[in-house]
Amino acid sequence: MTSTVQIGSDVAVEFPLASGETPAAASWRLEDETGATVSAEADVPPEGRLPGLVRVTVPGTLNATPGLRLVRLRYAEPGGVMGEGGEFFYRVTAAQELAPAVNSFAAYNRLLGLAAAMVELDAFLAASRADRVVALETAYRRLVTLRVYEPGNERHQNRLHDVPWAGAGIELETLSADELAALDPRLGAALQRAQIAEADAILRGDGAAESSRLAGVEEATIGETTQKFRRGKPLRLSISAAAMRELRGLVSFTPRIAR
Repeated sequence: MTSTVQIGSDVAVEFPLASGETPAAASWRLEDETGATVSAEADVPPEGRLPGLVRVTVPGTLNATPGLRLVRLRYAEPGGVMGEGGEFFYRVTAAQELAPAVNSFAAYNRLLGLAAAMVELDAFLAASRADRVVALETAYRRLVTLRVYEPGNERHQNRLHDVPWAGAGIELETLSADELAALDPRLGAALQRAQIAEADAILRGDGAAESSRLAGVEEATIGETTQKFRRGKPLRLSISAAAMRELRGLVSFTPRIAR
């Protein structure tokens, strides 16, 4: 299981050595989730090289941003050459687990309070806190790919279909925490509800019925049970239908043309 630490925390790692010997030398380096080097190779001081064990401390300055980290160890037995000695994964998270404009539209407790007033969230409410946080982070990453509009921005809305069709809109990926807090409260609340609904869909998994519906299947029979779907293949979206219902009238699907 991957360990989790908060931003800015030191991380102490112990690498057991099968030989039980005190290594003559050892070094470590730190990588991020893409394999890029966060910290170049550094020597382990004598006090970190023990009989059958190497201790490494990753300073908090190298854990200043959220994401996965990988510590790689190299060591040499007395009289030997340097070789690979093991690796250790851990995850750096924001101090609040979910931080606005970092990996969520609101803090965890705020989203949990909203969820209590929503319906059909069986998977979300039954999940552990850790699983909810992971699902909410994933939901946020999906939702920020959308372009949205604030309520009442009628210049960008088609009144017949209650859907925006033109204009620049709001790029959610680029918002700072202050800009997110300054959004129209109705849009902010809708984004938070959509994040919860999407997290619930993630925790439920992609059901066979939804996959069939998206594939354009009109009727499916298993044993004595028959399911019928609306005719025609529906528009495939990057988020669930439940999340989209929370954002009705606030999202544009019109592609932009750059000049």
